[in-house]
Amino acid sequence: MVKKTIITLILFALIGSFYSSVVFASSTVEVTGTGITKEDAIKDGLRIAVEEILGVYLVSKSQVKDAVIQYDIITTESAGFVESYKVLSTTKKEDFFECFLKVDLVRDEKKILKILREILGKRTISIAITESIEKSDYKGDFLEQGVTSALISRRYYIVKPSFQPTYWIKGYAKGIEARSQLSDKSFKVVELMDMNISITDNYGTTVASINTLNIKRCVGSGNNLDEAGRDFFKCLSVKTSEKISQEFTK
Repeated sequence: MVKKTIITLILFALIGSFYSSVVFASSTVEVTGTGITKEDAIKDGLRIAVEEILGVYLVSKSQVKDAVIQYDIITTESAGFVESYKVLSTTKKEDFFECFLKVDLVRDEKKILKILREILGKRTISIAITESIEKSDYKGDFLEQGVTSALISRRYYIVKPSFQPTYWIKGYAKGIEARSQLSDKSFKVVELMDMNISITDNYGTTVASINTLNIKRCVGSGNNLDEAGRDFFKCLSVKTSEKISQEFTK
């Protein structure tokens, strides 16, 4: 209960303050939208154009495709990313319209960040996890991808560090190559040797940590080290994301 209260206070304190070093240089894009009516096709094109801005800050633009975010951005005049647009051409297909648009997007980065913060709210996280296998040249981001996907499915927004997220998930995971005792000598496995992942707030305060002690050991198998490593980090990403989700919902 104490942890939950502290996190809540931190979140409210962070709502109004964030900065970014990203420069949004591109202000004009050409896109094609489709819809049952011409108006629907135009709206679809504008949503696609808006993704050009969101892509500067979000790790995965698919996070907002089916959400209400894009609709709000486009239809609310005071919070629009679309400065102006022009329909260059319209094509009537069998049962839908296709519109080719030229869209001018707002350049005001402070406005963009303010609107995004208001829309995305407090559920923004940046992830940076280093993973490796000892005594090999294996380097990958399979664990980071797994944690990212799991948190997106739980309605969190994974953002790039330039957005100044509410939470940071940082750390490392290391495996060690071994030989399977249940098959021939060419069949390799990877065992979890060391892991330390921390969840911190924007002030650098550690909110929670996940390490080797509170994650059961994962073993990856495969015909080569790469396959074994992927299997290992797939297992680890599932367990880690479950643990992280538990920490956030306490």
